[in-house]
Amino acid sequence: VGRTIQRIADETGVAIMTTPVDTYAAGKLISQCAPISYYMTRDNILKFTLVTPVADVLRVMAKVRHRYFPILDEEGKYCGMVSRRNVIALRKRRIILVDHNEATQAVEGFDQAEILEIIDHHRIGSLETSGPVYFRNQPVGCTATIITQMYDENGVDIPPQIAGLLLAAILSDTLAFRSPTCTPVDENTAKRLAKIAGVDIEEFSTEMFEAGEKLDGKTPEEVFLQDFKVFMCGDIRFGVAQGSYMTRKNLQAAQALLQPYLEEARNKQNVEDLYMLLTDVPKEESVVICTGRYAAEVLSNGFESRPAADGSWTLPGVVSRKKQF
Repeated sequence: VGRTIQRIADETGVAIMTTPVDTYAAGKLISQCAPISYYMTRDNILKFTLVTPVADVLRVMAKVRHRYFPILDEEGKYCGMVSRRNVIALRKRRIILVDHNEATQAVEGFDQAEILEIIDHHRIGSLETSGPVYFRNQPVGCTATIITQMYDENGVDIPPQIAGLLLAAILSDTLAFRSPTCTPVDENTAKRLAKIAGVDIEEFSTEMFEAGEKLDGKTPEEVFLQDFKVFMCGDIRFGVAQGSYMTRKNLQAAQALLQPYLEEARNKQNVEDLYMLLTDVPKEESVVICTGRYAAEVLSNGFESRPAADGSWTLPGVVSRKKQF
């Protein structure tokens, strides 16, 4: 191709290609050179995400005639296809509920899974299963105590790393044995786990609580959701979050961070009333902040207490959400 032709092609944005085939064949093939993005669209297509519940997928598939649907990730990128045949042959996920047995506290989509077991130490809620399950519920201070017993019953040695995790759970749930939910079984189990993990209980618990109460770089939502549960009382749906603190300074910092966020959290969690327990572990008392239609009335009547000037309630001796709140 001459230089003049090349210059004119550059100026007008025309591509020049070389090909081993003749002009007729090239003309037939050139229509296949357009990028696929020219033909693709993001608008008005039936699609699913990686976390779309199976029930929603089935509902959509029942309303349309075509059989294949694209799946997109959280960034909207294509991941694959799903068909009616895939969903019909889908095997339910199998799950074990640990440290809870209420529907409001279970993971999203649990009702589409097969529940194999429930291991818990809380009150028995309203959860229903499609068939009989192994249900173990004991009045101890922490589910980790029950799990340790299950290790022993099955003759399985507990690795040091797992022993440390189980110990941390017991210390956290029982507030280092200060909570009224704590039993002698919890204490004895914790002492045994500490030996396996090779740690001192006092030092370990202090370091654990101090690390947990740090607010550096955390958003109000992250702090709030660290330990949050939803409950039902009749037709009233309410939520209770809790945080444990070793120093009053950190407790007050958490209160200042969370108090302006509570109403937003109440709306996000779709609850009537919302309570946040800020537990002072050494003093064995909790500062409660709340929002909602009945929250203040419930606290005033339930604990015969009045709020401070900042709208918080101080409840001496109250450290357990499960047993005292």
